[in-house]
Amino acid sequence: EVVTRLLEDGSNPVPAAQFLPMAARHGLMPRLDCRLIEMLIARIDAGASLAPAIAVNISAQTVADAASCRRLIDVLRGRRDIAARLVFEMTEFGVIQVPALSLAFAGEVRRLGAQFAIDHFNLHRDSLRQLHTLLPHYIKLAPVYTNELAENQDSRFIVSSLIRIAQPLEIRIIAQAVESEPLILLLDEMGFAGYQGYANGRPVPIG
Repeated sequence: EVVTRLLEDGSNPVPAAQFLPMAARHGLMPRLDCRLIEMLIARIDAGASLAPAIAVNISAQTVADAASCRRLIDVLRGRRDIAARLVFEMTEFGVIQVPALSLAFAGEVRRLGAQFAIDHFNLHRDSLRQLHTLLPHYIKLAPVYTNELAENQDSRFIVSSLIRIAQPLEIRIIAQAVESEPLILLLDEMGFAGYQGYANGRPVPIG
């Protein structure tokens, strides 16, 4: 997954948690998302070594902004080789904000060979309804559920039920905030398709 950082004074990275809320407040997420894709393509063209599949975040603001969506789709249409490597992740909260536009965006990127996924997925009625509508490539379970799996049997039952719902739809479930080997073993036992977290290493700059 490609994560966004700003460089303060040209060298000190500023975490996304510090600047993204301000960008969202001022309606700057569409510009930021489009610029991220353009920079990613430039890095790949320059020889950056990246995994075959690359996850990038897309905001509800961008999906709701027609001009930004056209800009993004036009860029990807000209680079289908890179589009085929991308998975666009949208938060569950964002999907629920703009469900029809999220569905349209997912269809557009899939036609270009990319995939669509849901990030920070929570277990409630509206989010479960989106599974059947959007059929995401995968969902990333919100960290709060991951943290409870090891010690809370009720949480394990609920998450196991989600996995049983998702499997016939060919939707993979990925855990977030995984930081220990015992938890990895539990996730494998429950049927998770993968995990994300410091147990797999910390973020590094794109080469």
